[in-house]
Amino acid sequence: MRDKLNIIQMLRGFAAVIVVIHHISGVCGEYFNYTLLGDVFRIGWNGVDFFFVLSGFIISFAHFNNLQSGQGVREFLIKRVVRIYPIYWLIALVSLICFLILGQLNLRQDSTYIIKSFLLIKQPNIPFLKVAWSLIYEMFFYLMFALFIKIGWQKTKIVVPVWFVAILYIAMFEPTLAQSFFFTDFILEFLLGCFVAYLFLKFAPQLKNKRHLIFCLGVMQYYSVRV
Repeated sequence: MRDKLNIIQMLRGFAAVIVVIHHISGVCGEYFNYTLLGDVFRIGWNGVDFFFVLSGFIISFAHFNNLQSGQGVREFLIKRVVRIYPIYWLIALVSLICFLILGQLNLRQDSTYIIKSFLLIKQPNIPFLKVAWSLIYEMFFYLMFALFIKIGWQKTKIVVPVWFVAILYIAMFEPTLAQSFFFTDFILEFLLGCFVAYLFLKFAPQLKNKRHLIFCLGVMQYYSVRV
């Protein structure tokens, strides 16, 4: 099965590269008044959306058995924490020291803000390490998935579709609520990834000959939403 997912690893690498170049391009414009290659990498932010969908897919694909059995919550959370926090804390600590030296943060005045930034807890302001905003959504999704494992598959397959529909309804009819952390497009992308993983696991043999059509439809749907 691992061989069948090589294309996902390739796409993940490509998305990571364009996100990095997108940020480099932004830095060039902000600090050097230079547009990198005519700002062609402005669309690199799309890589973040891809990662959110991919996270939903991979987590659901890899831990669907846990969902069905309702077991393995502790092991799942340990793997996720070890995957995210150590490297993030190292980079965040170096960034924090720089901000303190430059006088952009104050340990006494900003202590709660700093702690929440290190723990990736949602707060009114984005973390002092700005790019970590996406990790806040990642950790939230991991916690929710752990909750899904805990409550079991029978309840999860009801809760997730209801949550999905609620996000769509709010996006269309309650735009003021669409900015709520629980009902943003980013959560919708995670749930879409979960849904695709479920379809893949359940209908992979039947969908094999239609994979190119499904891919094209997915790309068209994505850009119809984003444009």
